[in-house]
Amino acid sequence: MTRNHIAASSDRRARAHFAVPVALILFGLLFASLGGAAQKSAPPRKDRKPAKRVETLKVEKTASAAEKRETAVSPAELSLPPVEEYELGNGLKVFYIRDELPQFSIVASAGFGKLYEGRLNAGVSDLLARALTLGGSKRYPGDRLHEAVESVGGRIAINASWETVSISIRVLERHADLALDIMADLLADPALDERSIADARAMMIEGIRRKVDSPSLLAIEKVREIIFDGTGYGSVPSEQSVNSISQAELRTAFNNHFRAANMAIGVVGTPAAMAVRERLEKALSTIERGERVSYPFDAEKAASAVRAGTKKIYFIERPVPQATIVVGTLAPPLADPDSYALGVMNFILGEGSFSSRLVREIRVNRGLSYVVQSVLRQRKDTGIFLAFAQTNTAESPLTLRLILENMEKMTSSPVTPDELTWARQSMINSYIFEFETPLSVLEKYMTVYQMGLPFSYIADYQRKVAGVGPDAVLAGGKKLFGQGAVRLVLGDKALKKELATFGEVVVVRP
Repeated sequence: MTRNHIAASSDRRARAHFAVPVALILFGLLFASLGGAAQKSAPPRKDRKPAKRVETLKVEKTASAAEKRETAVSPAELSLPPVEEYELGNGLKVFYIRDELPQFSIVASAGFGKLYEGRLNAGVSDLLARALTLGGSKRYPGDRLHEAVESVGGRIAINASWETVSISIRVLERHADLALDIMADLLADPALDERSIADARAMMIEGIRRKVDSPSLLAIEKVREIIFDGTGYGSVPSEQSVNSISQAELRTAFNNHFRAANMAIGVVGTPAAMAVRERLEKALSTIERGERVSYPFDAEKAASAVRAGTKKIYFIERPVPQATIVVGTLAPPLADPDSYALGVMNFILGEGSFSSRLVREIRVNRGLSYVVQSVLRQRKDTGIFLAFAQTNTAESPLTLRLILENMEKMTSSPVTPDELTWARQSMINSYIFEFETPLSVLEKYMTVYQMGLPFSYIADYQRKVAGVGPDAVLAGGKKLFGQGAVRLVLGDKALKKELATFGEVVVVRP
């Protein structure tokens, strides 16, 4: 779940920053779909329920004796600050972490992102985030929104990701009331005016047109589109889809999804928890309760597309000096009990940098590709695996064969003890860097909540990874790759004949 920021042009309205999710190197994954949650009036104010305190999480270095003998993997100690968890009177879930620094951060996250999109409205979540950033709200329209935040040295960002659209504001603690007032007005009365929507649309279309210069992105998007039939993980914004999204559609998307039951609020600050709760009740109690909205996903349809794709080799003809190879398949959701084993398996296969099998075999030993990698991305209800490489045209059949052979080995023979030790310890060691600041801890809790996972997931992660054995990795490989995979190559037309050795060549357009 990484983010990068896109700075807009010199116009003051277009100088806002947008955080657009990317998956590692070139794995930009694009999602969302308009749900239909019925709007409900806010319920009568209820007596407060006592806040639940998510106890300080502490993971001790307690690998079992058998684990130590087998692979000597040691979970690192992870001590996190306590998190207050409660609901406001309208059902809005709140997470609060107290920080010693005199700052105040508030994040509002709604369940609506790119996984909700289909072919006809692909790009709607990103367009909504951009229009909100440019247009502001009734009392803080356009430039005034950014001037109000910047004048006190604060920051504001509105981002669309795979499963959420979020608004975050950071200011000094003494300006907390301003941050709350801005957040409340954005959630209650967003401008979403025609001019802001037009500017946001123009920025998106410019980005879509530039994709023609990125063969890798075109290939990855096409594999996702084939597996997911152009919806959810497979939705790809086009000029046509973005131009078709109206002001009324954006307002409907906002009204359906920015409701208390479909949102979570996170706060990091120095005030006492009760004081923060009172201020939140005052600022956000008018948000209607609404309903929780889930994105649609047809697992059997996606599995069928993967099975059908296994017998074919998809080809995008492009007069480029390098071929782009992408192999993809359906992955289970994050709550699947095999997720830890799948993560270790993928780390050994291609996500673990130079020590991974794909990098070692294709780049280090043979020098066939500078860019080669595999990624595993799992969400609340679905997931995807992608293996990716770029190589010169003449070597692309060999490179594709090596990717497929290494994937097959993950289903037929156990990984070595050294590989297992390295992968588990690397994953455990890097996990701690996901909690560098109180805000990053807060975001982790909110993500776990929105994924529908128990909060124990955070503390259990290292122990579960440490407990993955070679049999579990082998079983994970069989589960993931046994269902087949979609294979696609983008490159010069001369490749078409050679690719026929992999199956029926199906020419597709990006």
